[in-house]
Parts: sequence; structure tokens; C-alpha cells
Amino acid sequence: MLTGDLRRVLRDGTRQRQVLLVEPLSLVTRSPARRIGYAESLGFARVHEEAHRAHSHLIAVPPAPVRARVALVEAQPRRLAALPPERAEGVPDPAYLT
Repeated sequence: MLTGDLRRVLRDGTRQRQVLLVEPLSLVTRSPARRIGYAESLGFARVHEEAHRAHSHLIAVPPAPVRARVALVEAQPRRLAALPPERAEGVPDPAYLT
């Protein structure tokens, strides 16, 4: 069953095309919610990367200290909003950037 938001996106043909792909670090800690190991997590990440690469504009967030990753993620809305209109396909409405 489609949610109201998904119906609207399909009807209007609008969606956010940019996807932040947070690349894996060199470890995975198993937990009740995370039952796969590191090797399996890389396969899982690869599937997501391929799917998003085919349908979106990937923005990679490489392994780095947490503060560096946060800074890169926080900079993206400002960078996308600054694009000239001819390069801004799929850029979020500025109202969503505040």
C-alpha cells in the first residue's frame, strides 16, 4: 500500500535525487538489530550503492572521523542550494533547507 507522500511523489514526479552514501568503516559490531558481519555489510552497501547510482546523484561520505563526516553532510544542503538553476535538477526547495 502506498503512503500519501509516496503517492504524491509518483503523481507529481518530484523527489530528492541527491543521496548521501555513508561509506562503511572497517568494522561492524553485531547486535540484536544488526545480525550481519563486516563482509556481509559490504555486500549490503554495494547493493545500495548500485541502486542509488542508477537512479540518483550519489554524494559519497567517505570513512573519516565523525566530525569530518558531520561537516561534509551539513555542507550538502548549502552546496546544492548554491547551484545555478541550469545545474540544479532535483535540488531541494530552499524551504526544506532551513
